[in-house]
Amino acid sequence: MKIWLPYVHAGTGADVYTLSLAEALEQLGLSVVASPYRHQWQYFPWRLRLARIPEKTDLIVANSWNAFAFTGRGKPVIAVEHHTIVDSENASYTNILQDIFHKIFVKFFLCRSNDTVSRVVAVSQYTASTWHRSIGGEEPIVIYNGVDTDYFSPEPGHALNAKNDKFRLLFVGKPCRRKGVDLLPEIMSCLGPDFELRCVGSHALPRRLREHPRIRHLGRLSLDGLRSEYRRAQLLLAPSLLEGFGLAAAEAMSCGTPVVASNAHAFRELIRHDQTGALCMMDSVEDFVRQIKRLATDPERLDRLSLMSRARAVQNFSRRRMAYEYLRLFQNALSRPAA
Repeated sequence: MKIWLPYVHAGTGADVYTLSLAEALEQLGLSVVASPYRHQWQYFPWRLRLARIPEKTDLIVANSWNAFAFTGRGKPVIAVEHHTIVDSENASYTNILQDIFHKIFVKFFLCRSNDTVSRVVAVSQYTASTWHRSIGGEEPIVIYNGVDTDYFSPEPGHALNAKNDKFRLLFVGKPCRRKGVDLLPEIMSCLGPDFELRCVGSHALPRRLREHPRIRHLGRLSLDGLRSEYRRAQLLLAPSLLEGFGLAAAEAMSCGTPVVASNAHAFRELIRHDQTGALCMMDSVEDFVRQIKRLATDPERLDRLSLMSRARAVQNFSRRRMAYEYLRLFQNALSRPAA
């Protein structure tokens, strides 16, 4: 079976997903071609109809924004939705121009994909429900994103929480309002000098974060560097207000690092309160501080959460599990008429 994964390079988690899926499918013995296209094509996805399909392709997997451009070639097309950006919940975290682009153009792209592809896949139940609410039609199939649990693993021979002089928190992602970064300075000020926060991401931090004495920006790291930060952190801090899946949370859990996150959206599916981390009231500095301190002062509980985080990631969010679920979907799609 030969699978084509055309994708628009965006420098986001969607790119990571595509390349990870390609590698996982190859490990199952499938032939996979991942074809990147320039970022500008996300604004003109219909031009991707000109893209040349690799020879002997059996099935196409594409992002929901542009999947419609790959239909009409006699091959089944699977559209993958990572985050329903046109849903009403997202409007609070966009500017006017973004809102116009999303509501007029992106919604048209998504509706075209919904009407023309063989099936739509959502990366969480939350994303599936927001897609169904915003776009309509048949509710998407849910296939959770997978992480390489062999690579993202606890550090061999290293004590779980005998890690740092200060209690170390980690934030991974774009420092924007939707990710809840405006809460970080207040959380760190309330926690006090025994705590430190390390931030990973390619975007510059807002001034309030850059100047905070207990917040350190590490910038963009190599994959090995990111894994090292997951391993050495005692908690991943994820105060996001909206999340379609939560790749950083899954990677952290796979490394045995519990997650303290907002009790909302897809995090409810990834994180089990008091089993793999803690779920906090959304946008509440006080609750985040309370939950972090509760775990930081109970090393035995934190060790249990670390073990359960790793176990849950391996069982539910492994890349191998994701690949097998896609393989079953491909086999089903190939038994039906192509879009």
